[in-house]
Amino acid sequence: MRLRKQSNSKAALTVVLFLCAVVIGLVLFILLTQETAVQPKDSDKSSLPAQFQGLDLEPKAITGALPGTQEEFTQSGSQFFSYRINSTPVFRRDGSEGNILVENPSINAYLMILELETSDRLEVYQSGYLAPGQYLPSICLQESLNPGQYPATAYFQAVDPENLEIIWTTQCPVTITVKE
Repeated sequence: MRLRKQSNSKAALTVVLFLCAVVIGLVLFILLTQETAVQPKDSDKSSLPAQFQGLDLEPKAITGALPGTQEEFTQSGSQFFSYRINSTPVFRRDGSEGNILVENPSINAYLMILELETSDRLEVYQSGYLAPGQYLPSICLQESLNPGQYPATAYFQAVDPENLEIIWTTQCPVTITVKE
C-alpha cells in the first residue's frame, strides 16, 4: 500500500514539474519574441541608401515602414513627395510621448522635416531629417501645452539630400490633444 502511494506521488510530482517547465518555456518564448518585435531597427541606418548615410538624421527615427501600414504610394521621383501622419495625436500632460506616427515613405527622393505649429503660431515641435524609409512612432512636444485640444498644422519640408536645401513645403491639418 505504501509503495503504491509513493509511486502515485512521484508520478504527480513528475507531471507538475513537466507542466511547470512547459509554462516557463512558453513564457520565455513569448518574452523573447516580443522583445525582438518591440525593439525597432532605430540604430540600423546602414540599410538606408548611401546618399542618406552620414547625414545628421533624426536620432529617434526608425528605419523601415510604419508598422501596421501597407505601402500604398504609387508615385515616386523628384516631382512627388508623400508622407503619412496621425492627424489626431494624443500627448501626456507633460507633453511627452505623443503618438505622431509620421513616416517618410521609401518611395520619396527627399529628406523630410516635420514641424508642428498650433493655430496661434506656436511651434511645438521640429524634427531632424527623416530619410526616405524612416518613421517616428512618437515624439515629445518641445513646448508645453495645457491639457486640451489644439487645432494645429503639420508642415512637411522636402529637403534635397545633396545640398540640404528645402525644395518645397506641404501641410496637413492636425488636432493635438494633451491629456489631463
